[in-house]
Amino acid sequence: WGLGWFHRAPDAFGHGSVRFNGRSPGYSSYLEGFDDEDLPIVLVSNLYDYAPTVVAEGLAAIAWDKPHEPPARIVPYPATTAALARYEGVYQFGPDFHVRNGKATLKLAGDHVAMIWDAGGVVSPLFPVGPGKFFDPAFWAELEMVDGPQGTTMKYRSFGFPTVFEARRIKDGG
Repeated sequence: WGLGWFHRAPDAFGHGSVRFNGRSPGYSSYLEGFDDEDLPIVLVSNLYDYAPTVVAEGLAAIAWDKPHEPPARIVPYPATTAALARYEGVYQFGPDFHVRNGKATLKLAGDHVAMIWDAGGVVSPLFPVGPGKFFDPAFWAELEMVDGPQGTTMKYRSFGFPTVFEARRIKDGG
């Protein structure tokens, strides 16, 4: 467990620190202590998402009077049932994804789409925020569905990370 501690170099905010974050279905947390100050940052959430890390980064920047960007405001988009249903299907990520070659099934769930992860059966509600764009509060991520000549591709990015992962719609069970 202790090997999960991260060390922040002093160049990030001009202050070094030791930090730890984690999440499991039902909660997420973040703890950071700065080397040269008595400034602990502790955040806990009853959601399985990345939000405490994003909030902690902002609090550290505020504490050290550094520039920061507040998290993007999530604005709901009134998508029709037909618009949401068109994305139903099984999507597969590549070997570079967090879960190597992971699969997720998208199913219509009323006013949103449910993303059911093959690994563990975790369900992420995907709320529409624009045409073909969704917000995943379970993993604090944004998704964009892109139609192309070879089918529909999902572009998936967790806030706080620069990498955009792609998943292609495949035949069920394929």
